[in-house]
Amino acid sequence: MPSKHTSTVNIDPSEPRFSHLKQAMEEISKQQNNKTVHVFSAIQADIQKHKINAQVSEVLLETYQVGLRKIAKGEVILNPIAWLRKASRKVIKNWKKG
Repeated sequence: MPSKHTSTVNIDPSEPRFSHLKQAMEEISKQQNNKTVHVFSAIQADIQKHKINAQVSEVLLETYQVGLRKIAKGEVILNPIAWLRKASRKVIKNWKKG
């Protein structure tokens, strides 16, 4: 499901200010520890609960893009794994609304 949001902010994900979000995204995708396995499973459960035709990777990618935009605008994400989990719920709910 593609993003409906068009960003006018120029974002280069390789910039150091985005590295903590990118690292958290990779850890969740690879399910590297108990916390990230839990987050991955929770996103999967939300997808099933809301009956969305999507993969966890699609939800994570959309959520990651939201995070990049927020950081580019100057917002600070202190706990990126927890933020990705919470923000992924919003992404799923928005997709459910259509």
